[in-house]
Amino acid sequence: MSTRALQFELLLNGILHPTTGAPLNAGTVDFFAAGTTDPKDVWTEKEKTNDYTSITLAADGTALIYGDGNYKLVIKDSAGTPIAGSPRDNVRCRYPNYAVVSKSDTYTITPDDDLILVDTTGGNVTLNMEAAANFDHPVIVKNIGTNNAIIDPNESETIDGSDTLTIAVQYQTTSLASDGSNWYSTSAVGAASTAAAGIVELLTAAELATGTDMTRAATAAAIAAMYGHETEWIDAAAMTPTETNGAAPGSNEYATNDIAKDYLAFDGATEEFADFNFPMPEAWDRGTIKAKFFWAPGHSDCTAGDTVEFKLAGQAISDDDPLDVAMGDAGEVISDTVLVGKDADLHISGATPAITIGGTPALGDLAQFKVSRNVGGTDDMTEDAWLFGVLIQYKKANTVAAW
Repeated sequence: MSTRALQFELLLNGILHPTTGAPLNAGTVDFFAAGTTDPKDVWTEKEKTNDYTSITLAADGTALIYGDGNYKLVIKDSAGTPIAGSPRDNVRCRYPNYAVVSKSDTYTITPDDDLILVDTTGGNVTLNMEAAANFDHPVIVKNIGTNNAIIDPNESETIDGSDTLTIAVQYQTTSLASDGSNWYSTSAVGAASTAAAGIVELLTAAELATGTDMTRAATAAAIAAMYGHETEWIDAAAMTPTETNGAAPGSNEYATNDIAKDYLAFDGATEEFADFNFPMPEAWDRGTIKAKFFWAPGHSDCTAGDTVEFKLAGQAISDDDPLDVAMGDAGEVISDTVLVGKDADLHISGATPAITIGGTPALGDLAQFKVSRNVGGTDDMTEDAWLFGVLIQYKKANTVAAW
């Protein structure tokens, strides 16, 4: 039985005389257990302090009365005559909040129950049920432990056609509704499988990355987080200057520590070019890429604060495609500023805007890239710009299968 009483919604709304339509002023209501002639207590407060089995209605036909469970109401007028439609059987009191019942051992669910929290931490717990015909409201059962909550209907009655219903997952909830003869689960969800939808436990990002406990499921967000982005370094020595307006290859050894670097020198007046090729990694999502340029001014005569612009364009070519193919996209430009250290310091540009690879990129394609100095833009450094290499960033979103 509930630990606190609940209000009768019927009486809160008021009883009207079925003939006159006027409030049943000074009428009386006698309370009995549903389906019987046995008087049943009601109270004037939810704490169940002052009990009654009969009450008198107010002038507006209302009464603030609390009950617990199902009732039969015999309603009479002020003269003591039952009104039409009386008695009203299986009337259940209502209240905005459920009384919570917690159980950790065998228990029988009754019509007075609304929500049963089953603590299965110490082992399986069986919940028996009274006859389905006794219930006019759903019953909610929640397993808050780590073992099984087993619901066993009365005698030959069933739940969804089965003799019992097992709630095997912690914090899983089921709502049971009666049709008077059997029970139906309206919210129980079992464990998921390859053949059926259901409840799954999710992998953390760390578990997904390390392959730990792969019996759990991974969300799209977790997979995306695992793939993330990756970079590829293309050194200037791996680039080929074009014969037409090609950048000048060179190598410089910095005197103090004998550090040698290969570079491509791009002129400050004429747009010059260099190409490089490599198959994009198979994990690439075939989407846009970005690039950063690692460079330095070619001479100390430059001015700190001058602007240098680099440009990168790309094209994907497949097996049997022409090698001499134009870039399908114009590429993207990034500006950088000459630092105070000028030719003695490494300069790293910001990332370019997203670069679209021309063609229709597919797994195994060769990506051809063309890098240039965009002297026709805001570039105003007259000296050569030495390019040491390009760092390309791409997004990973594909698993890589063995060849």
